[in-house]
Amino acid sequence: MRPSLTATVPLLFCTVVLTGAVAATIVGSAGRTRRSVAAVPLDTRLFINTASEAELALLPHIGPALAGRIVAARVASGGFASIVDLAKVRGIGPKAAGSIGPLIRFD
Repeated sequence: MRPSLTATVPLLFCTVVLTGAVAATIVGSAGRTRRSVAAVPLDTRLFINTASEAELALLPHIGPALAGRIVAARVASGGFASIVDLAKVRGIGPKAAGSIGPLIRFD
């Protein structure tokens, strides 16, 4: 059995809740569930230690500049073992780490 992963991502007018990285629920500003949508399956998550800058920039809260810092830190350190290692990159705060955690892999 795979461990359950949950991430809550606040957006401008709603919040996206990812559960187990297999489904997402969009919750409106009034707290009502708007709709459920498919998310990234566990076996198709992005490999953070091999992803290009362009691929990293597609992740939530990661733009081109931060993607470049991630690649530079990855090269300098020899790779990331966990979200804790990735969070040491300048610009990866709790919000970004929570958003991208269910979408990436370290193995």
